[in-house]
Amino acid sequence: MPFSDNNIQKYSDNIQDYLLFEKHTKVFPRDVIKGENFYLFVIDVKDQKLIDPDNISNTKYSLRGLSAKLKTNALICVVFDDPIATIKSYLDDVYVLKVKVVYDNAYCIYVPDDHRGKAIGKGGYRIKALKALFKKYYNAHVMIKSISVSLSFFKSHDNNLNQDNQHLTIEEKTQMSNKDL
Repeated sequence: MPFSDNNIQKYSDNIQDYLLFEKHTKVFPRDVIKGENFYLFVIDVKDQKLIDPDNISNTKYSLRGLSAKLKTNALICVVFDDPIATIKSYLDDVYVLKVKVVYDNAYCIYVPDDHRGKAIGKGGYRIKALKALFKKYYNAHVMIKSISVSLSFFKSHDNNLNQDNQHLTIEEKTQMSNKDL
């Protein structure tokens, strides 16, 4: 079923969702966005420090327990003033090659082919959650595009890609621009 606004309900007044998340993660969420097959718990930047980055596996473990309790996918996202920082936070386990602003209110996220499935999620739940978040917080749209990237690309760049791809060689930039980046 295609993504539509009818599949998203916002539970900003349902305190039980907030308290359930707090019980599992020790952080009170800023917002909860519920979709057809996900709960997205939104965290403020200031509360990000409460989630210990050295102990992120405990937070992910807590989210698994929360997913089991909710009987759907539980996701977490730290919201920044900068939409690109929010994207990178949300897709922290996905190799993001580049984020490009395509229009005033649309962002295109480029990922390697082998990371596309992880970025979208089974049944599209991750991209649906990101789209709902961007519509609500930034009045913007997001899309994911995958790019074929060779293994030598990753080895030669030490997995340190930045937003502008300034580290790419001229040949790599040309190859990427030829694929309509």
